[in-house]
Amino acid sequence: MSLFRPKALIVALLLSLTPAFAADLASIAPINQTASQINSQNQIINLNTKQPLSFSEFAKQLSKFDAVILGEYHDKPNQHSLAAGLLDALQQQRPQGSLLLEMLTVEQQDLVDKARQKPNLNDLQAALNWQKSWDWQLYGEIVKRPFVYNYSLIATNLTKPEVNILLQGAEELKGYQSTTTAIKQDILQTIIKNHDLNPDELHADDKRFLHNMVAVQQFRDRRMAEKLLSAPKPALLLAGNYHAQKDIGVPIHLQDLKQDLIARKQLNKTQFSTAVVMMVSNVDELSEIDNTKADFIWLINENF
Repeated sequence: MSLFRPKALIVALLLSLTPAFAADLASIAPINQTASQINSQNQIINLNTKQPLSFSEFAKQLSKFDAVILGEYHDKPNQHSLAAGLLDALQQQRPQGSLLLEMLTVEQQDLVDKARQKPNLNDLQAALNWQKSWDWQLYGEIVKRPFVYNYSLIATNLTKPEVNILLQGAEELKGYQSTTTAIKQDILQTIIKNHDLNPDELHADDKRFLHNMVAVQQFRDRRMAEKLLSAPKPALLLAGNYHAQKDIGVPIHLQDLKQDLIARKQLNKTQFSTAVVMMVSNVDELSEIDNTKADFIWLINENF
C-alpha cells in the first residue's frame, strides 16, 4: 500500500566568516542564555528516563537524532525565543541540516529558495510573503537562523486550494496506524472542544464539515511527515503541539511512511531516529504528558 498523497494534492557547509556573514550574524537577536539562567526559570525532563536535564544536556541529547519535532503554543513569546536559542545550541553541537516550519505553505518554497540566493534579513518578512496570521515578532528570529547559518528552510503546510479541496470532501488518507478510527475521533473531539461546539446540536451538514476538518488536520500531519523524512539531516520541525504529539500527529504519520519505505526496501529499520519535544507553559502539563505523547517536555516560564 502506498501512503503518498493522491494526485489531487500534489500541487553546505557553513558560510565562511566573511564580512557579509559577520554582519548577518550580528543582526540576529542575541538569544543565547547560559544554562543556569534557563534552568532557573524552566524545566526540561526526558520523559523516557524521567530525569531532569540542564539546557546543555538537553541540546547534546537532541543533537544525536536525525530529526527533532519541536511542539509549541503559537502565542508564547518565550517559547519562540528559546526555540531560536535551541537552534543556536544545536548548531554549535553539529551543523544543522534543515529547519521545517508549519508556518510556511509549500507554495512559499519558491520564495524561500529565491531569498536564499541573496539573503537580506531586514527584508525577509516581505521576501517570504510571510502570512499575517503568524506573528513575525514571534517567529522572525527563528526564520532568520537558516539564512545566517546557511542551512535549508523548508515549507511544510498545505496551500489554501488544497485545504479547500479537503473541506469539500476528498479521497481518504491511507495509513497503517495514523488513520485509525480512534485517532480520527480524538482529533474530532479536539476540534469540537476548541470551537466550543455542542455535539448534540450538530446537524448532518455540520458533522460532514467536521469530518472534512479532521481530514485537513491529518493531511497537514502527513505533509509535514513527508517533508521531514526527505529533509536534509539533521532536521528540526517546528509545529503546534497537537501536530507534534507522538500518538496522534506527525510522528505517527512518520511511522507509517517509514513502514511503507521499509516494506519497499528503501529504508532500514534503524534509520531516521526522531525525538519529540513539547514546549508547555502550564505546570499541570508536566503530569498530563508522558512518553506516549513526547520524548521530552520543556516547561517554559512566560513571566520573565
